[in-house]
Amino acid sequence: IVRALLLRRLAQNEKLWLMEMSATIDPVQQAAYWNKEVPTKVYEIDGRTFPCERIEVSIGSGIELQGEGEIVDPEDSIHDWEERNALENMVEATVAQTVVDLITKQGRKGVLVFRPGVSEVEATAEAIMALVKRTLRLNSKQNRKANKDLPQKELDQLVAELREANPLSKLEVATIYGEMEYAERKVSTEKPKDGHVKVLIGTNVVESGVNIPWLDGGVTCGTGKQQVVREAGALSLELV
Repeated sequence: IVRALLLRRLAQNEKLWLMEMSATIDPVQQAAYWNKEVPTKVYEIDGRTFPCERIEVSIGSGIELQGEGEIVDPEDSIHDWEERNALENMVEATVAQTVVDLITKQGRKGVLVFRPGVSEVEATAEAIMALVKRTLRLNSKQNRKANKDLPQKELDQLVAELREANPLSKLEVATIYGEMEYAERKVSTEKPKDGHVKVLIGTNVVESGVNIPWLDGGVTCGTGKQQVVREAGALSLELV
C-alpha cells in the first residue's frame, strides 16, 4: 500500500527522494516497479562473510533424552517432560545441539541463529534453554561420578566450581523479529555481560546481523518465508 501511494505521488511530479532498503526483495524487479514513473538506481552493499560448515541431518535424529539402560533418578524425571516438549522437534533439537557445540567446543561467545518465523524463533529459544539445562545437569552428574572418592564437602565444591566454569552456565538467550518494538530489539542486540556468552535468535529482520560486533558464529537451517502471489492475486508467505 505504501509503495502504491508513493508511486502515485511520484507520478504527480512531486519533488520526492525515495530510498528503499531490504535484504530480501528482488532489487531488479522492484526497480522495474519504480521505473514506471522515475529513473531508479540499484545499489548493492556486500557484508562480511564467515566460514561455513554444512551439516547433514538424518530424519529422526535429535537429542537423546534418556540413554539405553540409563536409570533416571526422581530429580531428572521432573525435568524430562519439559525437555521432551522443547526438544521433540528434530530441527529445533539439532539447532540447539549445534549452538551448544559452537559454545563448548569452539569457544564462540556470540551466536546468531536464523529461523523463518516467530513461532520457530520461540521454539528454538526453548529448545536451546532446555538443552543447556540438561547438559549442565548431566555434566554435574558425570563430574560427581568421576570424583566420587572425594569427601562430600570437597566433591560439592568441585562440582560447583566446574559448573561455574562451564560457559553454558553464563548463557544469555535473546530473540528478535519484526513485531517487536524498537526498544525491545535494542535490548536483544546488546552485547552480553562481561564473562557471559549470548545467543541471538531472529527472523530475516536481523539479516544485517554481521554488523553486530559481538557475534562470532551463526546457525541457519537454510529455510525462509517468501512472499508468493497466488492465482487469485492473494499474497501468501510460504516456507522455502
